[in-house]
Amino acid sequence: MDNTQANEIKQLDARIADLSKRSLSGEVGISVFLSPSQQALSRQILMRQGVIHRAAFFGGYADAERKRIFILPSYADDFDGTPEQKLIEYFSDEVLNSVQALLITGSGYRELSHRDYLGSLLSVGIERDVLGDIVVVDERSAVIFCSGKISEFIKISLSRVSNDCVTVCAYEPDENFSAKREYKQISATVASCRLDCVVSALTGLSREKTQELIRHELCQLNHLTECRCDLALDAPCVISVRGYGKYILREFNGLTKKGRMRMLADKYI
Repeated sequence: MDNTQANEIKQLDARIADLSKRSLSGEVGISVFLSPSQQALSRQILMRQGVIHRAAFFGGYADAERKRIFILPSYADDFDGTPEQKLIEYFSDEVLNSVQALLITGSGYRELSHRDYLGSLLSVGIERDVLGDIVVVDERSAVIFCSGKISEFIKISLSRVSNDCVTVCAYEPDENFSAKREYKQISATVASCRLDCVVSALTGLSREKTQELIRHELCQLNHLTECRCDLALDAPCVISVRGYGKYILREFNGLTKKGRMRMLADKYI
């Protein structure tokens, strides 16, 4: 673990302890929006602090990547359902105030990208941790998820994205809303399910180069840094390799005649 990740864990530990303390007083403890890596670290901390059973992760729609943690009050233990189900059913006001969606629409003058939207939002003074996912709908529009406290400011302040004029209005995603992420399918064979073998097949790098990347903490497994080259993988899992992309290992599906394992994966485009 490098110093950066150690500091991040220390900060998350303190934040979650504060949220847990609030929940014991009858409030819902609510975090900022967290990246998938921060969420994975937070789950470990929540388990260590003994409050994982009251922690719901929500980012505005089913397959959101950036989410907020909601630590429910202790009396929520008496309710039926998962923490996420309890959150939506019994704490809808807290959800509404914490996660809202906005539709940003351009004129069609030019095609707008995720980077364009994010850059324009940050340029008007908005911090990244009050923003959830930015879902590009088409070449001229996107749905952004944000803190309820900042939504009115965005409506008033955001008039341009890149060099295009835009309008901003409230948006209510339905239960079928999706980011519609695109993937490139990868089908390969590997000598074993070791991390270095799989990463080598995914990236096209040699085993030696792959092992070097893993040992230098440039590989993440399920959003956490992994340094063990010989770790046996279970599918499905998410693998990220800095500089080479992000992948979903879908499955190992049998052996070839030469005894190699068939592997099916997707690369995020």
